[in-house]
Amino acid sequence: METYKTDEEQIEAVKQWWKENGIPIVVGLVIGLSAIFGWRGWQAYQQQQAEAASDIYQTMVNSIRNKNDESARDAARQLLDNYESTTYAIYAALNLAKLDVENGDFTGARKQLEYAGQNAPTRELRLLADVRLARVLLEQEELDAALKLLGSKDFGKLSAIAEELKGDILSRQGNTDAARKAYNTALAMTTPGSNAHELLSLKLESVSAPVN
Repeated sequence: METYKTDEEQIEAVKQWWKENGIPIVVGLVIGLSAIFGWRGWQAYQQQQAEAASDIYQTMVNSIRNKNDESARDAARQLLDNYESTTYAIYAALNLAKLDVENGDFTGARKQLEYAGQNAPTRELRLLADVRLARVLLEQEELDAALKLLGSKDFGKLSAIAEELKGDILSRQGNTDAARKAYNTALAMTTPGSNAHELLSLKLESVSAPVN
């Protein structure tokens, strides 16, 4: 602002400047403050949602541990219905699927695992859902669908389980050569002497050609 000769001129200049620029400044401040408090409000809401979902999830875990299926299912449904944007909803679906499998309800388990596989926020959870879904499809005798689901993905830490499952599917299809290959791959990923290693050895033996 230029130098004025009198206080009156300075005051008048300030009034004129405020008249020209005051409204945009006020509007900008209002918008800025609204954005700040709106973001803080959203963060607080998200935190509240996460805490509430965590409490319900813990209830579900405790109910499963205590073999209280009804309470576990009720908690899982709360997570799926009211907290579907949280990872807890995915864990709820995985646990519901486990309960369904234990009760022989493979259709229900399939529904939950398909949901988990489509909505899981991380690759690891999606792969876990895929492996479990493939096992359910095997039980439903949908062998081609199960094998297609496993495909040639890199299952990371679940690779041994996925390869063993491929072997189970291929063996069920009568493709012993491919089943043998899958079992051998899985066997190489397990620790000698472990239960998993011993079980795979038995499965491999079951599809091996007899020695003449």
